[in-house]
Amino acid sequence: ESKWWKSRLLQQARSLALEAEVEGPIHIALSEALRRKLQIEVNPAVCVWDGTPTAERVCFLLKQPVKSEHSLLYYPDNRASVMDRARVSFRAVRESDEFNPDFLDEEGVSIVADIEALEDPKA
Repeated sequence: ESKWWKSRLLQQARSLALEAEVEGPIHIALSEALRRKLQIEVNPAVCVWDGTPTAERVCFLLKQPVKSEHSLLYYPDNRASVMDRARVSFRAVRESDEFNPDFLDEEGVSIVADIEALEDPKA
């Protein structure tokens, strides 16, 4: 939010979506706007947890797209305030040897047992 380039990119994306008469969250609307206005096909990011589009975050550990609803806030480092907050996917919680519960907030810690008990949606 604090970086000039991030707000500029979002402004340009929203402007393109408005011109193309596409409504909705920009992470969904942008691909449709690009298709309509510039004939550019962009495949939506597929969530590493449930295998469906549209993922709007990246899992810190797996470096793969993830939906916010299938991830937890993760505090692995002292990020500058201008950076997006890190997130860890449910898949990384269950499968990554690098996952460290010490990097979760209280809410995340309370959810981990539930995540580990969940059935894998891709299975």
